[in-house]
Amino acid sequence: MKKKVIITFPPNTVDKPLVYSLMKDYGLWINIHRAIIEPQKHGKIVIELRGDKKQIEDGIKFVKDQGIGVNALEQDVILDRDKCVDCGVCTSICPSNALKLDKDTYKLSIDYDECVVCGSCAEICPVNAISINF
Repeated sequence: MKKKVIITFPPNTVDKPLVYSLMKDYGLWINIHRAIIEPQKHGKIVIELRGDKKQIEDGIKFVKDQGIGVNALEQDVILDRDKCVDCGVCTSICPSNALKLDKDTYKLSIDYDECVVCGSCAEICPVNAISINF
């Protein structure tokens, strides 16, 4: 199983060997999609965790127990349905094909399993319907 999350480090935790611990102690495979880490300030990492359900749950609990925030991508990559006009401009720039227009309804959707939180969609959206909290 796999799960993508955004991990947010407070200033006092950016120097912890988090990814190492998740791999070594919990047997998780980690794929880092995006990271911003500033010593003495804060850090954010978009990671994909791979392992069985218990490994992932235990790993996330470990991270939270360290005082580090863990959010699902859905909480930080937001599509405002009231603003979106389903024009599809964002689908043309998405490098991971996470944005799709339904062929029958022409409604835009985000496949969070594919999203790498690059931010291109938010930058190109003509009505600012997509926001990235990263």
